[in-house]
Amino acid sequence: MNPGAERVRKVGRVAWLAMRHCLAFGVTVVSCCVLWTIVYLGLLLWAMIAGGGLGSPLSYPLWLLIIFLTVVFGTLLLILPSTLFASWAAQRAGWGRMSRVPLCLGSMALISLLLGWLSSEHGTLAEAFRSGGLLWVSLLLPLGIYWWVLEGGMVLVSALRRAGAWLWRKA
Repeated sequence: MNPGAERVRKVGRVAWLAMRHCLAFGVTVVSCCVLWTIVYLGLLLWAMIAGGGLGSPLSYPLWLLIIFLTVVFGTLLLILPSTLFASWAAQRAGWGRMSRVPLCLGSMALISLLLGWLSSEHGTLAEAFRSGGLLWVSLLLPLGIYWWVLEGGMVLVSALRRAGAWLWRKA
């Protein structure tokens, strides 16, 4: 095979992967902020119906900023590396796309545990599990959004191909 063509093919695969990850990153951040807006409007409506206090005018923008920063840094520090590792490991082992889910969850748990241990005051295993577990659980929803944007289209195309092949054999 022509070495130049192989190089172009490799650059194309890397560019496609980078584009999919950028799209997944953007959709994850925006959808988590939209979800917070919906939750806040629901809480505001509940406060008006129940006759409770509406809270501070800074509560919505402050929590929106906190959620935005948490999702951005969580995605860059945990979700992106774990999805890249899961994709690499599954492809290397010859496993299917759905095998990437437990690999991604496991690698994100290990990275969360490591970050929990690094951020713990005394460096004990109990503190690492507590803070790492909290970090892992808090990023499960963004991970789900990220993963379905990243892999969902490919899973859907694969399922449609299999269904079409099955129907073709039946006909």
